[in-house]
Amino acid sequence: MKSIYDWLISLFHKPQMYLGYRVFRIFQELSSYELYLLHGIVHQRSFKANEVLYETGYPMEVIYLIIEGEISLNDVEHQIGKDKVLGLWDMFSGAKRNSTAIAQTDVSVYAISRSDLMELMEARPRLGMKILQGCCAEIVQDALILRAREH
Repeated sequence: MKSIYDWLISLFHKPQMYLGYRVFRIFQELSSYELYLLHGIVHQRSFKANEVLYETGYPMEVIYLIIEGEISLNDVEHQIGKDKVLGLWDMFSGAKRNSTAIAQTDVSVYAISRSDLMELMEARPRLGMKILQGCCAEIVQDALILRAREH
């Protein structure tokens, strides 16, 4: 009952934190209530410039939503910045990281555990479908950007 009460309060207050998740393509179609549910598995983290977020071969445990800052990947020749998602390719391609991610500047991110996200998506199939559609759109967009840079 408390979670329903908290959700009703969130509808009236429209916490900026929940709405802020919508800047990320993978969450753009989520309702306010779905954003509220998502908020329960999101953790804010910070990394200093030159700090390693993860290395090639590490287990895929977390995806990162970049709030501020720039991150470079050793397998591509560009930096990933604000409002981008780091780790989607790895989440769907296997259990290990495909690259090393290093903060180029001080970085602030939302971190979401792969297992928590999968659990939420399984418990709420409609929410899961919206997130999967957003993930597909994000991956296609990233592929188009990479292709354009190669030409």
